[in-house]
Amino acid sequence: MQRSDRERHSYDTHDALQGRPWVHRVFGHIFRGPNAQYGEDLFFRTVAERAKGAHALELGCGNGGVAERLISETDATVLATDISTRQVEQAQVRAIEGRLEFKELNAEDPVDGHYDLIYGRGVLHHVDFRPTLLRLANDNLNAGGAMVFREPLGANVMGALYRLMSRDDHTEDERPISRADLRWFKQTFRGFWFYPYGLASLPLGAISSPLFKDADNPLTRLGHRLDDGLLRRVGPVQPLFRAAVLVIDPG
Repeated sequence: MQRSDRERHSYDTHDALQGRPWVHRVFGHIFRGPNAQYGEDLFFRTVAERAKGAHALELGCGNGGVAERLISETDATVLATDISTRQVEQAQVRAIEGRLEFKELNAEDPVDGHYDLIYGRGVLHHVDFRPTLLRLANDNLNAGGAMVFREPLGANVMGALYRLMSRDDHTEDERPISRADLRWFKQTFRGFWFYPYGLASLPLGAISSPLFKDADNPLTRLGHRLDDGLLRRVGPVQPLFRAAVLVIDPG
C-alpha cells in the first residue's frame, strides 16, 4: 500500500488509534499537566486569532472537535477534512450548514478552494509535508493568509522513547518534525515561527504521575516554570522540546 493508504487503513481499522496508548494511562500527567494544557491552549489561541472573519481549511480534523470549537468562538467558516472515512462519518454530527462542513480528503492530494487560514493538529508528521505545504501555499492560501500546525518534534529524547514504548499505537509512517525540517521551514517561508513546549515538564510529569492524583500538582507546575525559563533564556534548546506550534506566513 501507498503511505496514504496505510494511514487511512490504520485510522479506519485499528481501534487502538482511536483511544490512548498505555503510556498515557501510566504517565498521564505528562499529557494532562499545566504545560500540556499550555500547548493545547497556545495552538487554539494561535488558530482562533487568525480565524476571525476567515474561510478556514482544517487538515486531519479527526472527530471535528477543534473545528466545532473554532466556529463557536469565532465567526470563521471551516471546511474540516480527514483521510479517515470513519472519523469523517463520526464528525458529520457536528456539521452546520454554511459554517462547518466535513469532507474526506488525503492532505497530500489537491484541494479545491482558497482559504485565509489552513491549520491542523498532529497531521504534518503523517504525510510528505514539504511538497504538500508548498502546494497549499501556492494554490490554496489567500494573500495575507497563514498556516498553523501543532506537531511533535523529533529531537526530544523522551518523545522518541514514548513512540518506541507505544509503537503499536502509532502508524508506521509517522515522522516527527526534525531539526532539518525546522531549517527547511525557515529557509522556505519568509515568515516562519515555532513555539515549543514540553521539556523539563516531561520527566517531572512522569515522576508526579504515581505520586499525585491531580495532574496539576507541585511537580508539574515546576516543570512548566522551568520550561518557560528555558525558552526565555536558552534559545538553542528549542528543537529539543516535545512539540511545537508552527506558524507559516508565506508573505
